[in-house]
Amino acid sequence: MNTLHRTALCALLLLAACSGTDRQLEDNARAYATAMANYRFNDARPFATDETADVTLRFYSQLMRSADTAYINANIPAEITIRSVDMTSDSTALVAYSKKSPGTKRDCTLRMKLVQGRWLADDVIDIPAMLNPGAHSHRKIPIEKIRAMQPDTTPLKRPVRP
Repeated sequence: MNTLHRTALCALLLLAACSGTDRQLEDNARAYATAMANYRFNDARPFATDETADVTLRFYSQLMRSADTAYINANIPAEITIRSVDMTSDSTALVAYSKKSPGTKRDCTLRMKLVQGRWLADDVIDIPAMLNPGAHSHRKIPIEKIRAMQPDTTPLKRPVRP
């Protein structure tokens, strides 16, 4: 095999590997966004980073226990259309997508992160900002701080009266 053939073969293999990664990025972003838009948080888990699962998916799962099911049913099924993918580095990307559900259409973005060869949603929510609508912070909070904000489930000890 001459040098030209080897170079062409290497280029084709590289192109095939890159397009597979790009396809996985889009497919995983779509799967995560679709599951989230349709309130199927367990279905979103395989496409989320551990931190996203610990914070975002857990928070929304707990929130849904008290949600109005009529509202949820009125907003599903939701459809996701990927509009663009912006590679911000070799291991991070921003995916712009449209979310269309009955009566609404919204444009959204989703951070994706390459973790051990898989593209996963890096969608950690800022719980304090969500609970305080006046705060428009989109910063990431370390998982340790989120866990510290969780309610303490240790039973309270009553003071002993003399």
